[in-house]
Amino acid sequence: MRPALLFAAMVPLAAGHGAMQYPPSWIDPSGKWGLHAGTQCMAGCHGTAPGAVQHGTQGCGCQWYTNWTHIPGPPTIPRESPLRTYMDWDFGDGVLRDWTVKSPWRAPGTAPTFSPCGVDGGNLRGCPYGSTDLKGCAGGGYAHGPDARAYYPRFKSPKTTEWKAGAVVETAWGLTANHGGGYSFRLCKRPSNMTELTEECFQRTVLDFEGDTQWVQYGEDASNRTAFPAIRTTKGTYPKGSMWTRNPVPACRGPGGGSLVGSHLNCGTGPWGNATGSGVQFPPPFPYGYGFGNHDPLLPGGDAHGTFKWSIVDRLRVPADIETGEYILSWRWDCEQTPQVWNSCANIRISNGGGGIWV
Repeated sequence: MRPALLFAAMVPLAAGHGAMQYPPSWIDPSGKWGLHAGTQCMAGCHGTAPGAVQHGTQGCGCQWYTNWTHIPGPPTIPRESPLRTYMDWDFGDGVLRDWTVKSPWRAPGTAPTFSPCGVDGGNLRGCPYGSTDLKGCAGGGYAHGPDARAYYPRFKSPKTTEWKAGAVVETAWGLTANHGGGYSFRLCKRPSNMTELTEECFQRTVLDFEGDTQWVQYGEDASNRTAFPAIRTTKGTYPKGSMWTRNPVPACRGPGGGSLVGSHLNCGTGPWGNATGSGVQFPPPFPYGYGFGNHDPLLPGGDAHGTFKWSIVDRLRVPADIETGEYILSWRWDCEQTPQVWNSCANIRISNGGGGIWV
């Protein structure tokens, strides 16, 4: 089986910034995000919200995350590590500061989350959509939204992807606002009720990435790919020894990452790294593989930006000794620029007969 990898032509406002694209997630069972022309990530689209109904979507495809979460201890990714994605910055007083020291990516897997599958809007008790007083909101969320686990019965016919024990499988994810950091994929045996899914269950089966190569894929054609070296780590991660991969796409220089310029692809060297010109956090691994997001001036909102027009593809190894049956796959993206962890979940069925590459 070879899936068609479809891009998420997503348009977040303040809060929709990344999601698993393959296997098809609960949010995107049809694999047809691109057909919605960017309407699935409007802030506040809770499935039954006017924006979601108007555009024929069933919720926010890329707005499921935990906001305002920090690592509980010291960083395990050191200041000078090549795993860093947002570098030290001089805020105007001549001193370079390690300003991401408490961000989730600085100790992968340790920042607490509300849900292993994400919360719509970042916080169950967060700010109502449209509020600008983030400091006055409990937890700093952008919207009151459901936990994806509790919301599961309302998702429209989530697909189940078939995997084989011991096989190598492909995954893909898309980026709409580049918060740096890195990610992992985890499995949990499917419970009778999705509300019983826990982060602890996913932590018991963190999948290993296969090999030291990633791909950027343009469009649906799996032959239209460019390979580049992956930067992975098992040191300082949680659970201990779990494998994580650095987000390979560099944002623009500075804490803003390029988010305040007219075009999110024009990296800058001016204040906060948001002036047009040149300057990225680290060398891009493929041509034009950098920036904060893909800005479209025709889209509504002062912070409107769509997905980059490509997907990042990885290969994972399904454990050979895993019990067959129904599972949930969780993609966890620990950010470095922001105190956020983004999640997507998908249904997986694992059977015997592994070996080879199952894509």
